[in-house]
Amino acid sequence: MITAKSEISLFDKNFDRNNIASYGLSIRITSDGFSFSVLNRKTNQFIGFANGFFIDLKRNHSLSEKINCLSEIYPFINDSFSTVEWISDSNDNVIIPESLFSEANKDKHYEFNLNIDYENKILFEHIHNLSIVNTFPVNLNTIKWVEEHWKLSLVTIRHYSSKLIENLYIDYINRSNDTLVYTNVSNRKMDIILFQGKNLLLSNSFNFETAEDFVYFLMNIFARSNLNPENTELVFLGDIARNSDIYKSTHRYVRNISFLRRNPNPFYSFILDELSEHRFYTLFCN
Repeated sequence: MITAKSEISLFDKNFDRNNIASYGLSIRITSDGFSFSVLNRKTNQFIGFANGFFIDLKRNHSLSEKINCLSEIYPFINDSFSTVEWISDSNDNVIIPESLFSEANKDKHYEFNLNIDYENKILFEHIHNLSIVNTFPVNLNTIKWVEEHWKLSLVTIRHYSSKLIENLYIDYINRSNDTLVYTNVSNRKMDIILFQGKNLLLSNSFNFETAEDFVYFLMNIFARSNLNPENTELVFLGDIARNSDIYKSTHRYVRNISFLRRNPNPFYSFILDELSEHRFYTLFCN
């Protein structure tokens, strides 16, 4: 039997299930875990966050089973929110220049790079400030289930990399750096996003097992992009701490390292001060 266990559970004292119709839910369900945030849309303030994992994954449990399991801890998760943002974490997204993209040919655009599984549908998101389109597959049953489960809510399905790229670009252009490397870390996976000259030069993901693997992939990107690790700034976000092996190993090669701060808008409940700002970034941005 599958069960859910919370690692982090932070909710403002003003969180009120009776007001759920004015709240927005952003949720991400992975193969073995969950995380979600709750935004009070009337006050534009994040008032809740939870993160945890599923136990006894001896078989491929359905999405319905995972949400029902999660609702035993958080019964309101099944309620009709104002908005529900379902965040897909698939690795096989394809970025296309906006000038070459047409919705009618989105499948062909995608298939030029990767195969389409017959059980998936190709969705897309425009990232207008960079003139690109992010295409990504989502299981047809997942789409149907999410839209039916929260049928009274305004549901959107987004890819986590779209949120990363779009919001990190805003952070980048508000700095004085010509070149900036962002690295997002989550569950033995790293996303490297490189901006230079106000353009997106690279967005790539790698799976890693050790800190040495992590440094290898990162420094390979630095070398291929002709970046000097002595003066190029690296910004970390995600599941990484200053005392971690990954940070310590990286700092031997890259001197200028910082951690990402949350976007100043929207607002955040004081209860979320307990959570490091660079963690779970995609759940706290538009």
